[in-house]
Amino acid sequence: MGVVEARTTKGTATGLSLMSWVLFAGSGPVAKAVMTAGWSPGAVTSARIAIAALVLVPTSRSPPRRSRGCRRAHR
Repeated sequence: MGVVEARTTKGTATGLSLMSWVLFAGSGPVAKAVMTAGWSPGAVTSARIAIAALVLVPTSRSPPRRSRGCRRAHR
C-alpha cells in the first residue's frame, strides 16, 4: 500500500466514523419527536430498521474492490 492509498483509506475511515457518530447521536432526538407526534415506540423502531436496511443492502451487495496483486501477496 502506497502513501497516497494509506491517506485515502484513513480519510475515508475517519469520514465514515464521523458520519456514523452524527447519525447515531441524532437518532434519539428524532425518535423522541416522532413519538411525541403520536407514533408508538414499536412503529418508530420498525421505521428505523427499515431505513437502515434500505441504506445497508445496496452497500452489502457489492463486493469489495481488490487490486490484482492482492491475492498473490498473501500466499
